[in-house]
Amino acid sequence: MSPPPPHEIGEAIESRVAERTRTHVPKDGPVVAGVSGGVDSIVLLHALAASGREVVAAHVNYGLRGADSDADERLVREVCEKLGASCRVMRAPKSPSASVQAWARSVRYAWFEQVAAQVSAPAVAVAHHVDDQAETVLINIIRGTGIDGLRGMRPVRPLRRDSDVLLIRPLLGMRRADIESYARIHGVSWREDASNTSERYLRSRVRSWTGGASGLADAERIAAIADRVQTTRERLSGILHGLGCPDPSSAANGPLHLPERVLSAVPPVAAGWIVNRILSNIEGSVPQNRDVVDEVLGLIDSQVGRRIEAGDATVWRMRDGLRFESSRHRAAADASPRTFQIGDSVDLPGGRLETAGWGSPPPDALRLPA
Repeated sequence: MSPPPPHEIGEAIESRVAERTRTHVPKDGPVVAGVSGGVDSIVLLHALAASGREVVAAHVNYGLRGADSDADERLVREVCEKLGASCRVMRAPKSPSASVQAWARSVRYAWFEQVAAQVSAPAVAVAHHVDDQAETVLINIIRGTGIDGLRGMRPVRPLRRDSDVLLIRPLLGMRRADIESYARIHGVSWREDASNTSERYLRSRVRSWTGGASGLADAERIAAIADRVQTTRERLSGILHGLGCPDPSSAANGPLHLPERVLSAVPPVAAGWIVNRILSNIEGSVPQNRDVVDEVLGLIDSQVGRRIEAGDATVWRMRDGLRFESSRHRAAADASPRTFQIGDSVDLPGGRLETAGWGSPPPDALRLPA
């Protein structure tokens, strides 16, 4: 099957970007585009500008590559001026000696959100595509993953866990080869980051193992698997909600109670997935691996009041399920006085406290572990 003509590729990219952006950004509203200077983000910037909407490019100069970093910034500014797009640049502080990629990602997304707030944009668009999706799924498999890792990157999600700004990926259905074709057709200038081919990084190694992102023959198949896993995940979430399972993301806001009836109503793999999702939402450093999940699920067979510590998370065995809380929330609760009225009751990590009028305490008013 021969590839589509170049003009059709260009139309497909612009049409897709316009459609995916229109879904989440009002027609007269601005959209922020994360632009590094590479071909993917420059093409995204062009396609957004072609849609006729207000575009604000957000760029981070990390200063990690000296003159090359400055050249990236100059190119982004020049392209924005040519397209009539606003450009906002942040020069990042000195990077840490370790985990440079994680640091850069944190700096980048914080800047994107700051720019979105400055221009009242409801969404930030980034340029991930099909080949990126395939690489992400393969990386997650190499590291060891479950349902969440196999679904890869979502087309739309909150920029941060508690953010009102959306992160959208309008190019997620396009191949890198098509994006490069668009760039050539439109005479788009871009810069190559040599670190993208560095064997220091797992993504670069995966790309070289598969013959390069644009030559990844099965990229679309792998991305299709991610789509199917996402659909399965959504259906599973709906089933769990119907069983009374709390939203795992609420663990970020305070203690979360997981009813025992939910765990007993689903197969072990689903129960493990629920526990892992809850742990992933707890503030702080919380290990998420098979051993920790199995240990948490094992609490169901232990006596009330037993607990395990998993990094900054504590999980208690309650009368009718499990209680998850972070170290910070637990410390805050311990420091806060609480007033009880006659007849009140409260679940405690060691049992349940019930209050009654003086002189008539029920025999089981205070249940503590033996």
